[in-house]
Amino acid sequence: QSYTYSFDAEAGDYVTISSRGLSFEFDAYIALLDADGTVLINNDDHGGGSAELAFYDARIPNFFIEASGTYTVEVTGVGGSVGTFGLTIGTLR
Repeated sequence: QSYTYSFDAEAGDYVTISSRGLSFEFDAYIALLDADGTVLINNDDHGGGSAELAFYDARIPNFFIEASGTYTVEVTGVGGSVGTFGLTIGTLR
């Protein structure tokens, strides 16, 4: 089971994507895909010392967008885990 969300970004943007599990059993895996469906970057457990994210939550911090266009974030559960989650996409332009 996967969830996808598409958004537009411009060349030179920095994009930060976070997925936070809202149910205990969900372990998020996120991937950022370009318009052709190519995975540009992905993350399972951000593992950092973030106050707003748990260890098993996923984050792609400050990814540099090289070309303007439509991008897609795909969220899946690691090991087939399911549950609810929050998805945040921030753009620094």
